[in-house]
Amino acid sequence: MARFDPDNPSELRPLKWYFTPPGTPFFMGPNAFSSLLYVDAQADDGSLGEVFGQAREYSKGETPVPYPSLGGCAPDGDFEDGISLGGDWPLNSSGVKQCCYGLGPCVTNPPAPSTVPLVLVGGGSYDLVAEDSATWSCPIEIPLGAYYWDAYVTCMGSPATMQLVMEAYSGDTPVYSYNVPQVGYDPETQVYTFMGSEPYMPDGTTFTIDFG
Repeated sequence: MARFDPDNPSELRPLKWYFTPPGTPFFMGPNAFSSLLYVDAQADDGSLGEVFGQAREYSKGETPVPYPSLGGCAPDGDFEDGISLGGDWPLNSSGVKQCCYGLGPCVTNPPAPSTVPLVLVGGGSYDLVAEDSATWSCPIEIPLGAYYWDAYVTCMGSPATMQLVMEAYSGDTPVYSYNVPQVGYDPETQVYTFMGSEPYMPDGTTFTIDFG
């Protein structure tokens, strides 16, 4: 366990180290997060990094998520000064900075795209508006089949995976919520493709979301 946030010294998070591919550059700056195995620590002095006396969890050095590891992520000063757990470069549930996933909609390092187009193939385009750095919504009523729909898109922790939830309404009454299956992702264009099916919407209904 380690102390990451200098403003929240009592909040500890898991700390793990990972193997990196050949050719990964060394980080040459000050680093508060090296292992205490190489430090003659006798007690927790309240400093950032691994906390003396905390149990260590065995790890094989496998990365928790498939993010690029050939470069740094956000300011290099975070290695020395720590990171605000609720700041511009927060840690996700895997203990990894969202910006380590590289460019794409899952990056929480501002600026996140404020609007992205949701295209109903053969049925028009609608703007998804950012609610935060990883969630976009479309409160516009999208006519489809017998209902009107709202759309909500959420980053699922990987550049290749997004969640599209469509909520159907009959007038002002919600009818049901449908998690439209993702069927494609193009890393070059940053276009995601989703396809719905009966009984929730006409079979083969296709949406694309363009974060490019």
